[in-house]
Amino acid sequence: MFQWCYDDGGTAMDGLDDAILNAIGEITFRFSELESTLAFHTWLLIDPQRPRTGITITAGMDFKKILDTFAALVIDRTDPDDNSAEAQQIRERLKALLSRIEAVREERNRIAHSRWCTTAICEKVVGDDPSSLILRFKQSKDQKKGWQMKAEAWKLDRFQTILNSIRIAQADLFAFAEFANTMRRIFPPANL
Repeated sequence: MFQWCYDDGGTAMDGLDDAILNAIGEITFRFSELESTLAFHTWLLIDPQRPRTGITITAGMDFKKILDTFAALVIDRTDPDDNSAEAQQIRERLKALLSRIEAVREERNRIAHSRWCTTAICEKVVGDDPSSLILRFKQSKDQKKGWQMKAEAWKLDRFQTILNSIRIAQADLFAFAEFANTMRRIFPPANL
């Protein structure tokens, strides 16, 4: 089915600029750091005196479940029935943080779970230098159209933008914890 990706006898990555492969690798690494930071803050919400309890609870959870647990615990710690300015500010900042982290998660998943191809196919599809871009193949299916596949060209700057978004999300997570602590001491120091 994908024979046309390799019609020159090469592999999908032949001729690809190393900067793109490095960016994909760095996105994976940085997202893992974000996940660890999110898990750590979730452990503090679960039991700051026994972080191992939080570690045990979050072990094996996927990113989305950790994010949902984090959000639910922050809301619980601010008391959902509390309409004070402090509680509202924490919940508003939480909402913005969750939105940013969710967008980063979607971009990371798009990268990690896509089919990528380069080499001669790039020239055929978009008429550009195959070393400067990579093609993302999006597969979909539905009851009316059946299976479909669309190609989308990505350049290095798009990967760099995603990488920057991950860094910002992690910085925002630390800033949120600091802010929430100044308002309500939601994240007490861990007993490590």
